[in-house]
Amino acid sequence: MRRFFQIAFPIIILLAAFGFVISVINNPVRVLQSILLFAGFAVLIYFLYRFYLSRKYGVPFMRSQDGPTKAQLRKAKRTSTVRSAGPPNRSKFKPATKQMKQNQKPLKKVPKKRSGPNLTVIEGKKNKLKPKKKDRASF
Repeated sequence: MRRFFQIAFPIIILLAAFGFVISVINNPVRVLQSILLFAGFAVLIYFLYRFYLSRKYGVPFMRSQDGPTKAQLRKAKRTSTVRSAGPPNRSKFKPATKQMKQNQKPLKKVPKKRSGPNLTVIEGKKNKLKPKKKDRASF
């Protein structure tokens, strides 16, 4: 089945391209008209979809965003592993050390790895002197 698609798919693409070239040669205005009609329907469907989203979910109808949203920036800052040094234009005054200590987040203490419990095996009595019970089937 896979071999069939490896052969059939390029043939279908070539036939479609050949048919398109023939139709352009025979009637170029009609081909241009059909392309514009298809593009118009695609734009209409897109705007209807955007209108539906704006009505149902409160998404803006037309996006007017040049960069990431505030929520995206906050999440990036929260999940970032690299801490920024701050703005390049620092003031000459340093904040008080007491204020700095209050602003710093306390580091989480890593719990020490504990070894498993020290268990010992206690061997119980083994009744080697006691004779085995006779099997009922042997009577």
